[in-house]
Amino acid sequence: MKTIGIASIASVLLLCSVAPASAQPVYANHVYPYAEAKTVADKEAELLDLELDGSDEAPEDTKIKRERAIELAKQYVTIPSGYILDGIVYQSNYYTISASRGSWIISFVSKDQKSYGDISVTIESDTGKLLSFYINEMNTDKKFTFPPKIDMEHAKQTALDYITKTNPQEISQLRYDEDYEKSFRKPLDGNVEYPICYLRVVNGIVFPQNYVVMTVNGEGKILSYMQQWDELLTFQVPGNSISPGQAAEQFNKLAEPRLQYIVPNTPNGFAAPAVAYETDAFLLDAETGEALLPSGLKKEKQSKAIPVSDKRITNGIPKAQKLTKEQAAAQVSAVIPLPASAKLQATDYLENTDPITGVTSYEWDLSWSIASDKRHDDSSIYATVDSSTGAVLRYSRYAFNYADSKVTSQSGTPSYDQLKIKALESVKQLLPDYAHELFLDSQYGGYTQDELQNMQTFEYYFRRNINGIDVPNDSVTISFDRQTAEIQEFNSNLLTSYYPAEPPKVISAQKAKDIWMSQYKVEQQYMVVDKENENAQQQELKLPMAQTETKLVYNLKPIFQFRELTYLDAGTGEWKNNETNQIVHPRITDPVDLKGNWAEEALKLMLDYEVLDLVDGKVQPDALVTRGELVQMFITTLNGGYFPVASDYADRSASFSDVTKDSKYFPYVENAIDYNLIDRASGTFDPDAAMTRSEVADLIVKALGYSNLSKVKGLFATKATDVNELPNQGAIAIVSALEIVTLNGETFSPYEKVTRAQAATFFYNFLKAHSQLLDAPR
Repeated sequence: MKTIGIASIASVLLLCSVAPASAQPVYANHVYPYAEAKTVADKEAELLDLELDGSDEAPEDTKIKRERAIELAKQYVTIPSGYILDGIVYQSNYYTISASRGSWIISFVSKDQKSYGDISVTIESDTGKLLSFYINEMNTDKKFTFPPKIDMEHAKQTALDYITKTNPQEISQLRYDEDYEKSFRKPLDGNVEYPICYLRVVNGIVFPQNYVVMTVNGEGKILSYMQQWDELLTFQVPGNSISPGQAAEQFNKLAEPRLQYIVPNTPNGFAAPAVAYETDAFLLDAETGEALLPSGLKKEKQSKAIPVSDKRITNGIPKAQKLTKEQAAAQVSAVIPLPASAKLQATDYLENTDPITGVTSYEWDLSWSIASDKRHDDSSIYATVDSSTGAVLRYSRYAFNYADSKVTSQSGTPSYDQLKIKALESVKQLLPDYAHELFLDSQYGGYTQDELQNMQTFEYYFRRNINGIDVPNDSVTISFDRQTAEIQEFNSNLLTSYYPAEPPKVISAQKAKDIWMSQYKVEQQYMVVDKENENAQQQELKLPMAQTETKLVYNLKPIFQFRELTYLDAGTGEWKNNETNQIVHPRITDPVDLKGNWAEEALKLMLDYEVLDLVDGKVQPDALVTRGELVQMFITTLNGGYFPVASDYADRSASFSDVTKDSKYFPYVENAIDYNLIDRASGTFDPDAAMTRSEVADLIVKALGYSNLSKVKGLFATKATDVNELPNQGAIAIVSALEIVTLNGETFSPYEKVTRAQAATFFYNFLKAHSQLLDAPR
């Protein structure tokens, strides 16, 4: 049987870069799920959460028989020689949003022992329509070239030609999604898969839940295809919709930014808490302007969280102390009554320093055994006590064999709401030092009465808020045995002695909304609303939906996509990278001095990989490149496009006095030392200094792995007439022969300073050579 999860509806909005922008918190998560291209098979698995269990037998009334399905599969996809039919499975329920239909899944595998490959094709069993295919080939002898043989424009044309041939009836309703393409950046090793997405458009309005997505490789071969399409849906004709401008005003008005503490990584391993703004996801009803949940249902006003205590109970955090194991055990029994037969069995003392925050915890882990009684057999109790404060941090009681485990509704059994009151009192007693910062989350659970009747335990969740600032990583949970009203489990996850006593100064919520809105554009869309599933985000959707309709909504689409996790610093209003804590400048448009520059393609690649910073929105191609920027370029290349982070070197002292741990170049420089690109002997690196062509030649040769070879006398000759007195003639000969740094006639100009445009071109040429040299380090 095939089932489909909630991802098929809620997450399908994320496909093709059309996720509700408000689903991206103002502080983080500006990372799209397909920042690098993935195959359709990957998307299908992620979005549809499939569990396949089919048969090779189809119902008698199936129009497309087994053999015909195989023929069609070979017509839709060219099956290379060496591939054989591996299997064919019939599925009775291939779901779309509005209907279920049968399908054939045909698989082919390669019998070539030198390489592995498989191809899967899915054909609709009533119409013979292609639903999806993917090609997976692994050939260790295959060599990729940089740049790829075809570019994005050729890949788009290849995809369009295939869609036109395969979907002639639907091509008129498809529109290429430019925003989906924005998430793509050219791989540095030439192993490219171009992401192509077409969205369905009805009445001139996009319907992102229907689409065609494909990937095309650098040789122009289509590797994957998937179509999601619903013929049974009806679409209302646009009528009295509010304007995009009015919608933008509503988004700004209805957004509810809230402050939140986050813990970014920092070079020295001990991160100070940062305050960020974030907001919840919502859409707008295109006719009324009302806020909607991402599911399309009306967004109801949430009830306020209930405070454990409306004022501070204690006079601050208790002074540090060191409890003995006996004192720790007494602390547990003082706040949670233990059975008379409880016997302390084991104790462990633990000290641990958090590598990010630098906060050290001192804890006792305790366990008791309990003699058998009428309800429990072979049961035990576990608890953790903070040795410094005496607070009980964790508690659990396990009964391995319930003599009477069936839930009953006897009179006098406490209700969920009654135990909620007990939960508030218990947390107040267990954590008096933090009770004024803890709030019972009334949205947690959302259980129906039927569900409550069948629950053995009732659980309650408390979130932390310090002076109006949420602390999402800090929480408390407590659960009670429904029959006895005893605490079954308690867990406190609170970071102590870390957050500031006084709230920091922050920009206004309105200013945060203005910054947030500047990153998005308003777009009208159709979407499907499931009226029967009020808790669509908490329950698994059973598709096809019993009742479906399309609804006109307004959504926010990102103008700029952050490739890494970012947050909006509430103190400064700047976007910052969670890993490096460096300021991130959204590049909504290309720099004004990029278009038409002789090094445009190379510079754009540098910008895509964020190894060149913009200055006042300009790339400044004629400005001199710095040593730090060049090291960034080569480290990014050698790491396959990924950058090192400072936390990777938290235990290492800075190798250079002028590249300390708070420098953005620190992880790159340390990584370059690991690659033997630079020598730490001098003690200083001078990251902001310019570099000469001769120095760049040395760096390139080291990155290629030819440094020692270049020093062999007489092995390399160069036509350059102005380098005869230089000790690195071999390096200059290599880079000029490989056309990485080219000659100007017969001169190399070794002492000429290198500009950003020149450096980007050297880097681009280096990638070409790097992909062609079999003995080059990869």
